[in-house]
Amino acid sequence: MQFKTFFSAYKKMAVWHLVELVLGKFLFKTVFKGALICAGDGKDWKYRTGFAHLFLVLHILGTVQALGMHRNVFIKDAKAFGIVPKTKKDLKKEEKANLKEENKK
Repeated sequence: MQFKTFFSAYKKMAVWHLVELVLGKFLFKTVFKGALICAGDGKDWKYRTGFAHLFLVLHILGTVQALGMHRNVFIKDAKAFGIVPKTKKDLKKEEKANLKEENKK
């Protein structure tokens, strides 16, 4: 299961990175020239348009997705298959879910 989860997430990240490359390498050098510039001796980025700010948000979302992949693969899947012991918090969540299910019946 971890293998499947990892490569599923990796595939999404590769597509996301391709989108970023197209935006960064192609669009910002042609259509949106000057929307995103480097300043401060190469240490600062200046976002001059709304599209450049949107690019920043997309980049941050991609980074967050990459960080979440590791959690899904190494923690969530491992707990689901009993490889890693469940925490007290996990056990309480399961207990609450079981109680809700019993109350529905």
